[in-house]
Amino acid sequence: MTIRPTSVEERSFSPVVDEVTETTPPEEGAPAENSSLQTDLSSRNIHQSLTPTCQELLISEMFDATVFRAAIEAAKNEGREEDISNETFGTRFSRWYGPYVHTYPEEEYTTMRKFLTEDMLGGFALNDGDVISVFKHPKSPHRKLLKSLIPMAIDEGGRRLDCFREALPVMYSQFGFVPVAKMKFDPNFAPPDWNYERDLQPDIVFMVYDSQSPFTAMEPKDQKKQIPLAIQGLPYSSYDEAQIKQKQAQN
Repeated sequence: MTIRPTSVEERSFSPVVDEVTETTPPEEGAPAENSSLQTDLSSRNIHQSLTPTCQELLISEMFDATVFRAAIEAAKNEGREEDISNETFGTRFSRWYGPYVHTYPEEEYTTMRKFLTEDMLGGFALNDGDVISVFKHPKSPHRKLLKSLIPMAIDEGGRRLDCFREALPVMYSQFGFVPVAKMKFDPNFAPPDWNYERDLQPDIVFMVYDSQSPFTAMEPKDQKKQIPLAIQGLPYSSYDEAQIKQKQAQN
């Protein structure tokens, strides 16, 4: 997830999200109908994930920016109308997390590497080492899809990401990402429909991949304690400063 001065990003449904990587809590059942998004898989670079949580899950490189963006939009908008109908939209009871994932203009996706699951209910993009637009459709049958997406992003050259505090940095730390900078949430660049009542104004945390990260060897309960402490010790930076620190830490 990459925060940009013109549009603060998100959580990879993630938030998300999450992957906290999804727009709403994961659901069991069959994938959502995506007939309008189907494309010829033979033209895609196929990667087979054999993680314990996603047996034989196919994740492939997608070259069609229109299809990729449509898949993200479908995931982001899932549950929004229901949230409005239930009168929970914008409240602390909302179960819609669409604003956590930033959708770039289609023309920008044309210059990025894009990856989608075979059912098009999850994916991510790479922009010169930045892992961005990580998403999971609420109706994806893969409850722990992030455990396939992020390792693949790393294998394909992903070395940097940024996300909203608190849950996401802990989650990404499981894969070797460490916090190196943070910036304050700026309402002027908040995502459309940001839920202030539920999500307040979280800091944005900038992370880099470290294959020797001490956090990966920790128990989950220890990660939940140590990552927030590491973030707390970071001074606040501007967006440009945070990016510089991120690239310096990578080197």
